[in-house]
Amino acid sequence: SNAGLGFAWGISAWTPRALARHSRAIGQRAQSSSVDEAHQVPLELMDDHLLGETGLSLCVLAPTLARDRLTLLLALYPNSPHKGLAYAGLARLAAQDNRPEEALVWIQRFQREHPAHPHTPDMHLLAGDTLQALGRWSEAEASYETLLRLKNARGLPHVKALAGLARINERLGNPEKAIAYWQRIYTLYRAYTDLVAEAYFESARLFESIGNHNAFIRSLDE
Repeated sequence: SNAGLGFAWGISAWTPRALARHSRAIGQRAQSSSVDEAHQVPLELMDDHLLGETGLSLCVLAPTLARDRLTLLLALYPNSPHKGLAYAGLARLAAQDNRPEEALVWIQRFQREHPAHPHTPDMHLLAGDTLQALGRWSEAEASYETLLRLKNARGLPHVKALAGLARINERLGNPEKAIAYWQRIYTLYRAYTDLVAEAYFESARLFESIGNHNAFIRSLDE
């Protein structure tokens, strides 16, 4: 029947890629809705996990509200298994406020008390960025290298760690080693198009700085 044909056409129009995009969109809407609902819960009715999750999610958009929730979690629930969320959030807030030493204190508490936490890759990355900002190159390098050894951090966290290592080596006067890190990004992580473009550009700039004109041109062409 025409109805049957129409139904069949509608199903065939959903390619695997389209179905995947649709599923992701539904998941993102559901997640966004859940977060919005969580933020509407009165503060006095929030448990330790909700205080931590909502506080962490507010770090960029509403840092004062984030700090209130994260410090309340630590005050009301000193033995909570979710304290790692508070440590991670307070580390981010300190880094955002240009208080790197304080950020490192919270990161170290997080890493000492919650070494297997889901936010462990984020904290290694934040530690590397913070130590790099302080000029503590070897410690920053060690933090990024630790992140690269985490199998559950493959993908974007690894790309950011490689970029951090590239920048450190450039600052230390090792352009060839910096180039090698940028090359790992555009060789292994081509799905991250914006970061791959940055990696090609930085490689080209460094090739030019060491007088390798042919490699400079090839990198720009890519």
